[in-house]
Parts: sequence; structure tokens; C-alpha cells
Amino acid sequence: MDLDHLKRLTEERRIKHPDTDSLVYFDRSDNQFKSSNISIPFENGTLFINSQTKLQREINFQPSEQSNTVNEHRSPIEKLLFSLKSELNDDKRSKASIEALSQFTQNITDGFAISVGGGPKINHQHLLNVNISPFENVDIVADAYQLPFSNESVDKIFCEAVLEHLEFPDRAISEFYRVLKKGGEVYCITPFIQPYHAHPDHFQGFTLNGHNRLFLRRKFKNISSGPCVGPINAVLDGAKALIHSGISSKRIAKSLIRFLTLVAYPLKRLDERIVNSQSTSSKLFNSSHFFYGLKPF
Repeated sequence: MDLDHLKRLTEERRIKHPDTDSLVYFDRSDNQFKSSNISIPFENGTLFINSQTKLQREINFQPSEQSNTVNEHRSPIEKLLFSLKSELNDDKRSKASIEALSQFTQNITDGFAISVGGGPKINHQHLLNVNISPFENVDIVADAYQLPFSNESVDKIFCEAVLEHLEFPDRAISEFYRVLKKGGEVYCITPFIQPYHAHPDHFQGFTLNGHNRLFLRRKFKNISSGPCVGPINAVLDGAKALIHSGISSKRIAKSLIRFLTLVAYPLKRLDERIVNSQSTSSKLFNSSHFFYGLKPF
């Protein structure tokens, strides 16, 4: 997201300051974002809606390698190894979740779309990344409990692997409902069975019914929902966590995880069959679930 896009969003009266509840605007006379005549910091491509957020919520985080970025200067063998690594680490998502995401991203360029919890990964070039910490590729630093957008001003909300980190996920869903326009869409993926992973904390996972109810309680309409990543990945993630916690040598642990990832790869095909079967058993034990819905007119 570039600076001109952020300026345009303020001119369209989309973004508001959660503390003062007043609209953020760009003052071209002195080249500053302001709210109630208070300047708002803009650093390295990130708009800090709450200037205290950066100080209060600093988190140690190592950005993951982006699977879609291949260095042009790599040799053919290096590119092959990189592609193999990406394939081995692919979580083999369900067809239903992929189809729902494809439908969600249709016409995404026509409106205002945000990724709550987005960054450093860029899930889609037209998603504005909103995160509570100033990671790489974060466009707006803000809290999911208090999104800095006007009522019914957002067209689409993407949210992946975020709700498990929120102590009160219902509050975030209520914010999604508030800022979405009538007919606006939400696409959310949340873990069910995964090892503890804190950024900065990890509170819960959700069964399929539990995940659906988060949105249905707030009167979202369910377009589609179901398993996203299957049980084999859940077991593999648990085994990797066990290796990390039980082996003190990082070198040995890393080698074991690489070996496990390689030998378990054929089982991921079984994972695809399970999550795509649409049977009752396919919903009992999964790594994650998805929900795709809209705010009724």
C-alpha cells in the first residue's frame, strides 16, 4: 500500500482515530496526517493511528520467508530446491476454502479491503494490512478491538490466524461487523488444533461450530465454511513442537524436522482427501477452519 493510497482513503473519509473518534485527514499544507489538529506519525510507509501502539506492543518477531519471492540471481538448482521446499511446506488447503477465497477476492479492486492482523506477509496486493505492531508491510498500526475506520466504510475483511491470539475474539468480530458495509464480505481462517504459538499470546482454537458461531452470533450470513487444513498437518505441527521442546540442540532439532517433513509429505495427500470428503469425520480433527460470510443488507 503506497502513501498516495493512504491519502486517498483519508480524503474519502474512511479512516478515523479510535481515541478521538474523529476522522483522520491528510493536511497537504504541511504534509501531515492529522486528527483533531493532532499530527499522526508516518514512518517507513506505516501510518501510526495510535502513536503509543509502537511503544506499548513491541514484539520480537522474525518475518517468515515469502514463498512467492524467488531471487532472480539464484541458480537453476537453487530455484529447484526453493520450489521443493515450498511444496514440502505447503499445507494443502481444502478445495472449499480455496474456492471461497477465490470468490472473496473477486472484484477486490473495486472497493476498500483490509487484512486484519496482516503483515509481514502480503496476502493480496489490494489488501490494506492492519496490525497492532509495526511489522514489515504493515500499512496501519491499530487494534482489532478498535479498528480505525468509519462505520460501514469497508468492503472486504481478510483475517487469517488472528482470532486465536485475541482474548476476546467476539469483540473483534463486532468491529468487523461495524466497519463493513451492508453486503460487505469477511473471509477468516482460524486454527483448531495447533501447538501454542504466541504473537504476543495464544488463547484458544476453534471447532468448526465454534468458529461459525463467532460470526453467526453477530448476524453474519454464512456463505460457506468448513475445514481448511486437515489433521495430518495438525499431527505434524505437534510433532515438530515436541522436537523443539524435547531436544536442546537446535541443529539436531532442525535436522529431525527436515527429515520428518520429507518422509511425511506423501501423507499430506491423504490430508487433502480427508478435508475434501465433506464427511462428518472430516470436521472432527483439523488444523484449521475457514468462514466466508457477508453482512446482510
